[in-house]
This record gives sequence, C-alpha cells and structure tokens, in this order.
Amino acid sequence: MRRARQARGCGILRLVATVRRPVRGPGIVFTAIAVAATLTLGVVALDAGQSSPPQVAEFAPSALNQVKNAPHQLGSLGNPPTGTPTPTPTASRRPTPSPSATTPIDVPAVRECVGNPPRQIEDPQSPPCVPYWKGNNGGATSFGVTADEIRIAVPQGPQFETPRDDEQAIATFLNTHFEFYGRKIRLMPFYVQDGTFAEPNPTHMIADARYAKSVEDAFASTSYLDRKGAEMPYYDELARLKVVSVQGSGALTTEAHLRGHAPYEWSFNTATDVMFANLGQFTCAQLAGNPAKYGGPYSWSAATPTRTFGILSTQTPEGTEADIAPLTDALRACNVKPTVIHATQAQQANDAVGPMVQMSQAKVSTVICTCDVGSLRNYMTAAEGQGYAPEWETSSYLGGALDNTPNQTPPDQAQHMIGLSFNNKYLPNSQMPWFTALRQGDPNASIPTGTTGYQVDNFYEQMLLLAAGIQLAGPHLTPATFQAGLQRAQFPDPGVGAPPYYQSGVGFAGGSHAMKTDAGMVWFDNTQPGTENPQSTGAVCWVRHGERHGLDGWRHAQPAFYSGSCL
Repeated sequence: MRRARQARGCGILRLVATVRRPVRGPGIVFTAIAVAATLTLGVVALDAGQSSPPQVAEFAPSALNQVKNAPHQLGSLGNPPTGTPTPTPTASRRPTPSPSATTPIDVPAVRECVGNPPRQIEDPQSPPCVPYWKGNNGGATSFGVTADEIRIAVPQGPQFETPRDDEQAIATFLNTHFEFYGRKIRLMPFYVQDGTFAEPNPTHMIADARYAKSVEDAFASTSYLDRKGAEMPYYDELARLKVVSVQGSGALTTEAHLRGHAPYEWSFNTATDVMFANLGQFTCAQLAGNPAKYGGPYSWSAATPTRTFGILSTQTPEGTEADIAPLTDALRACNVKPTVIHATQAQQANDAVGPMVQMSQAKVSTVICTCDVGSLRNYMTAAEGQGYAPEWETSSYLGGALDNTPNQTPPDQAQHMIGLSFNNKYLPNSQMPWFTALRQGDPNASIPTGTTGYQVDNFYEQMLLLAAGIQLAGPHLTPATFQAGLQRAQFPDPGVGAPPYYQSGVGFAGGSHAMKTDAGMVWFDNTQPGTENPQSTGAVCWVRHGERHGLDGWRHAQPAFYSGSCL
C-alpha cells in the first residue's frame, strides 16, 4: 500500500512503497546560549600547517595560558568498582577567563576543560578544548545547519517505535559539554526501508539517504543499520548529496574510499585496508614460523605442526568482497603463502561445509577469517562437524572480536579464537565513557541491559566523532570546515594503550578519515563472564591488559594469548 508523506516544513509530498514514519519523541526546546562580549580563549592545539578554515583561537584572539604536559592517567569515567586504577587528579579544570572591563563574563557558558593539555571532556579520545566562545555564528552556514541547531539523521529499524532515550541523553550531554557556537545538535530519527541482514536492498538504502537529506534536512547522519558490510550505498549517496556520514563497525570501506568521498564519509572504526595490513604484520611478527599451539588436534600430524595459514574471504550479502591485498601483501613480506578460499557469506552451517573441507584438506592450521560474525559462527560449526579444529585468527572486521562473536558455536572452536581487536578495550558498562555521558545527559535515561551496551557504545563513538568535527570546524560549519578541523587538530590522546582505559589513539592527520588505526591482541575465554553482559558466559580477553600497536609497530615475539587476567 502506497502512503503519502509530507516533507517537514516544505509542503512536499513523497510517495513511498513502504510506510516510513519519522520517529517523533517529546519536543526539544533549543535555547540560545547566553554569551558576553570580550573574553580570553584557550588556545586549541591545532597544526598551523593547514589553512582554511581558521583555527578556533582566531575567532577570539586573546588566549588563555595552556599547560603542556599530560598526566599519565585520566579522571574516572563513571563509577569503577573497588580495585580499578585510581586516576591522577588534574589541577584546576576550569579555565578562568580574564574579566572584561565593560561586560561581565557569562560564567555558566564557560565550559570545563579536562587534563593537561586540555581536552573537552573526561573521555581520553575527546578533542582539544574550547572553553568559551562569543560572536555571530553565521546562521545557516550549510545544509542542515541554522543559527540554533545542527540536524543529525539517525537511521532506525522498524522495531523502534519511539526514540531511544539513551541516544537523546548522549546528544544532551554533548550539547552541554561541547562548544557548538550557539547551536545544538538535534537528532532526527527515522525508519529505514531496508530491514534484513540477509537481503539488503541498495535501492532502498539510496532512497533512505535521499530521505535523510530532503525530509530530515540533515547536515550529517549516524551509521546505517548493520547489513554485514553491504551498507555502502547509503553512505555513498549521502556523499553525492553533500551530507556528512559516520560509518559504523559493520561498514566495508577503505581509507582510499573515504578519501575519494571527502569531506563527507568518516569512520569511527579502522578502515578495512589498514585493518588487514595490521593483521598481516602481526601474523608475520608473532605467529608465522611458530607451532599452532592454540588449535588442534590436527588430523595430519600427531605433534603440534608449524603454522600454515588460510584466508577465508567472504562476500557481503549483495556480492561485494573486501580487497584482501593489504593482508596478502603483508604476509608476503615474511614468505607466508596462504591458501585463499573465496566464498559467499554462510547464512547457515550447511553453507560453510565446502570451504571447511578445503581448508582441512590443505592442512591449514590457522584460518584467517575475513568474514562477518554470523558467517564465522557457521564456519566454526561446520569445522566441528568435520572434526577440524584450527586456530581462528579474527579481527574487528564486520563487528568481530567482541564477547558475543562466538555465540552459539561449539565451545572447542570458540576456545581457539585469537587475533586483533581494533575496538577500544571494553570495560564494565559503568566504567565506559558512554555511561558517563548517558547519566549526565539524563539521569533518568534507561540503562542498557543484556547485550545492548555495545549498541550504545557504537552510537556514542559516532556522536563523539561528529561533536569533535563540529567543534573544531568553528562557527562557520560546513562539511569542508568539519574535515579541516579534524585533520589539523592535535588530539591530546592521554594514556593511549595504557591503564586504565587502554584506548586507541585518535587523530586524523595525513588526510585520514578513520578515528582508530591501532589494535590490541585478544583471545576468547568461554569460561569467563562477559564484560559487556556479565549474565552471559564468554569474554574477549586482552594480552597485557590491552596494549596497542599500529602499522610497523608489531614487535617480533611469542604471543601471550591465554595468559594473565582477562581484563
């Protein structure tokens, strides 16, 4: 049944094949930020080597003194339980602007900075601090931007009948803690047409992108619903329409693709080509030439054999396959010649039997699976049915390396899972940055239960990237100034890969469009309680608590999987 839908505020009717109702929640009142006249402003640590747009300090030339050295530990995010690392307190966190001789400073509009050098919020991945701004923001500087608001489209599945209050709480937190130059982020949730993992429809994704632009009037969009790597038509159409987007952990993209769609496409996770190159370098440095001791028994050898590698490269549901050349090129550097099997995504275990027989017959001890989580589970089940017990070398590709990655797989197969995680180390929910944002944004917002913590974390990270880009763009917000602000900024990055958070380093220098580029080594322990969901059994565990390495930084050593504490 075809339904007519009226575009908000423009009187345009659009016919759609399926019902698509904008998700409407309680009205949000946006008020102008009271500001005063003359102010001294903290210098934002930006790289002066790039030109347009101007640095934030140029909008208010007087500058506060800036401290140069960062503490080794950070303030606590949330309420960690007894026994977690005690953060090093910082000195005065609120910059004190010089008082004006004629106009008093609007003290409530002065935001607290954190750390030394100052960042915007406690989250160690937050951008350089802008404590205060006063002036004319230029009004409608870009599509989806007015003098008062910045509209962010939020694709929603049809199962969400009302806006999620955790999303709105996070937006409220960012509105009150970041400098958006008289504007506020306004979330614009809408239902998407495309609704299944197994049968994503590129035509529907393109229509959804056009809806986000023409009806939701969006400056930017958060990620499309997880479609196992098939979401790219949504982001590419938004780029054609000159709308900014942040891709989620399921997107199948490369740094070259992101740059080719600049300044519109961004990722809070690691680009696929960078991920695969790291996986190959790690394999050469710590796995190649050593016994395959995390798998077995192996039918072709009574003793533990020296590792032989296979790459299982799978297609997304619509037939796209990631380019594994960065992985094979890295392996070639240490003379590893893997058995490569190309396969469709395994929707069920029967679909996975053939590739597993091939791997077993090729005497592959270690399967590098460049596949989505669902397919990995089915390949593990098929291997078990063949009496084949390889090491499973995995990564964060298409949402892997999480507590629930090996759910519903044979325990022996899951116990052989090793590899890299490009995600931030996941701590108990109450210690995660998103939890602090949620509670401060709305103390009454629903606390995620079960397995929804990862979902809220994904949304928070996407919004953090958007908030950083909006702040660093300055008052004249456009996609171009959004990009220039992110790529020239020097993020404080305190405690990268170190306690208590072991988070990834953040930075977009060199033209990067991905928020993370490094990884930690992980294994899976199916006897541990889940970190994200303690009621479940099975957890991703981190080598040396989560130390991180990036390209050309993987040292030659025996890996320390299955040793030490899980977190």
